[in-house]
Amino acid sequence: MKRFVVVSLVAVALLAVPADVQVYFSPLGGCQQAVVESINKAASEIDVAIYIFTNPDIAEALVAAKVRGVKVRVLLDGDNVDMNYSKAESLVDNGIPVRHETGTGLMHNKFAVVDDSIVLTGSFNWTRAAESANDENLLKITSPDLAAQYAEEFSELWTLAAVFAPAPSPLPQTETVYITRTGSKYHRAGCSYLSRSCIPISLSEAKRRGYTPCSVCRP
Repeated sequence: MKRFVVVSLVAVALLAVPADVQVYFSPLGGCQQAVVESINKAASEIDVAIYIFTNPDIAEALVAAKVRGVKVRVLLDGDNVDMNYSKAESLVDNGIPVRHETGTGLMHNKFAVVDDSIVLTGSFNWTRAAESANDENLLKITSPDLAAQYAEEFSELWTLAAVFAPAPSPLPQTETVYITRTGSKYHRAGCSYLSRSCIPISLSEAKRRGYTPCSVCRP
């Protein structure tokens, strides 16, 4: 039977700091609920470093936190930031900054720091499979001292990470693009490569004439 256990200070002596610890296990043992409830109760700040993030319920909770004024930052692994079902793009669309690690190794962390006092960590990735199918574990640790250590690590990773910017949506074929008299590229309005003598043209016509998309504005 799945359950959570409140662990005493004696049982977490290895942490070397006073802490209240709650333990959850998947599948269907309350991991997702513990994450969502912690996010919903956040008052000031949430920093997330998570290897894979595809869970829509947790993403929705983060967006709601952002809307009510909580500062939210999300760090993802570089190979998974734009994977199928990744929530990175939707988070950015809702005003939440997302970055991804660019080093040679994996950004394999799975932790969040909430209000400088709560740490969520364990093997639990923020995916539906981790909640409903996988054998996972999650610790919810209430300890400002421990949270400060995780926050420091997050800050270092965040500083070195690259900003995630979703690729612009492809233009419809009837959209107006712009060409120059001497160039071979078509551009979006406002592209730095356009001159005052640029010529508006439909996207389909630009392609018919053999123009190719600008690599800067990526129409």
